[in-house]
Amino acid sequence: MKSPSEGLTAKPDDPPRIARALESADIERRMATLESTIGRLENSLLERHAKTITIIFSCMTAFVAVCAILVTILGLFSKSETHEAIKEMESKVNKSTSEMQRRFELLSGEALKKPAIQISCQSGPLDGRVFEITNSPGTIHLGPIFLKNVGDKRSDTLSVRVYSSENMQMIGPWEEVASNDRNFQFSAYLSHTTISLAPNEPWTADSSLQFLHSGQATNINFRLLVFFGGENPAEAEFLVKLKQVK
Repeated sequence: MKSPSEGLTAKPDDPPRIARALESADIERRMATLESTIGRLENSLLERHAKTITIIFSCMTAFVAVCAILVTILGLFSKSETHEAIKEMESKVNKSTSEMQRRFELLSGEALKKPAIQISCQSGPLDGRVFEITNSPGTIHLGPIFLKNVGDKRSDTLSVRVYSSENMQMIGPWEEVASNDRNFQFSAYLSHTTISLAPNEPWTADSSLQFLHSGQATNINFRLLVFFGGENPAEAEFLVKLKQVK
């Protein structure tokens, strides 16, 4: 029969087994600690990723909001600038239209302006005038012939022609030419005329219209034409009655 002390005596292979058991327990503890650490690290990384993603989305949201605000502001500025540009363009168009209208009115007014020549003598208008002259051989004086531009535009260079029903020898700045009027067989024109008349400007065409007469008893019809750049020449017809000397 074995004694108790003999039953408690360790076997020769117990220390290595105990060491292995302790080492295994330590390894398991370390593995558990490592797994716990890895778990905490993974959780920490997940939290960091979540925070990073949250921050990124927040930044993107803020960026999009800022872009939206900028686009809105730019849209407002663009609308304002467009409105101002439209107003400025309308103002320029209205100004140009007004200027064109003013020029058109001026041009229309200028186009409507015309010269007009009035023919008169010392007694008034020459047209229809009757001169009664004593019928005697010699020079007959009818007095000065006046021309005046009563229009609102300057005339062209004047051209003056006189016609007569009888062969009269005109005295002064007149040159006889063939007549182109069958009612007046004789004519002459005022030579060396280079005058043009401004509006309301008068001019003396002849200081004393005169001609030579043979003394025969007759009435002489005259027709005076003034060409001045109008559609038709100015015209005056007058009569010279030669009274018989008693």
